[in-house]
Amino acid sequence: MQKTYDFFIGIDVSKDKLDYCITNKETLQNQFGIVANNAKGINGLIKSLLKITGGGTSAANKINLLFCFENTGVYSMPLCYWLQVNKLDYAVVAALEIKRSKGITRGKTDKADARDIAAYALL
Repeated sequence: MQKTYDFFIGIDVSKDKLDYCITNKETLQNQFGIVANNAKGINGLIKSLLKITGGGTSAANKINLLFCFENTGVYSMPLCYWLQVNKLDYAVVAALEIKRSKGITRGKTDKADARDIAAYALL
């Protein structure tokens, strides 16, 4: 049986920060934010996510969430660790695969990359 998700969180990972885009599957609305790429920042991301989804502190495991981000080696390790410890679903995807899924695009920003990664996860 395939698991379904209600929210898709696309994250553009860099050395110092995580640009994220939370996409609601039902409304296809996006909410954007930036947090530091450390434990405090990742906890801030989860708090923002819980506000958007209406969940309490233990609701993160109950709501169907899928985190998706590019493999950036050592820079994505803190995020992978945190998601694994908290038993949240995530997908680490090769940057080239996401790039090819978008086709020809104009302009490139971290915010746009986060949106594109969330859209990729939604597919």
